[in-house]
Amino acid sequence: MRADFDYTASLHLFRVSWAKRCNRSRLSPSHPLTLSPSHISHFSHFSFMHYFLSDIPLFEISRGFNARFIHTERMTLAYVDVDEGADLPEHAHMHEQVLNLLEGEFELNLNGQLIMLQPGQVVAIPSNMPHSGRAITKCRILDVFSPVREDFRSGQVAYGKK
Repeated sequence: MRADFDYTASLHLFRVSWAKRCNRSRLSPSHPLTLSPSHISHFSHFSFMHYFLSDIPLFEISRGFNARFIHTERMTLAYVDVDEGADLPEHAHMHEQVLNLLEGEFELNLNGQLIMLQPGQVVAIPSNMPHSGRAITKCRILDVFSPVREDFRSGQVAYGKK
């Protein structure tokens, strides 16, 4: 069992999230999702976290770019809703980034090269490569970063809001 991970709190958040999803004010102790810390320790090599995106608060990365973050031990997933016409200023970071456009049309400027993205297109952006973007239409993006974006986790985003 990882010493730096609070399994009990994680399980509680999972159960509360599940109860909300099932429209229950509270799960009964006999509910199949009820696990004690001793049960969790049997699965410590197989630990997991489970989320409902609707339960994760939105965070404004930049004007018109609002994200929900999931941070694991080695990566950050950012589910980003982008307003039509919103611009993300040029920036670079030490993280590898995989941008997956789920919905909409997005113009990505990758080190001076313009790429028009359509839903289903994926771009792998290497570490420290300058990039910026603009939503042609309202967009939904899944960004995956490695290693973890500590600036996102702490709320200290490296690029400013216009």
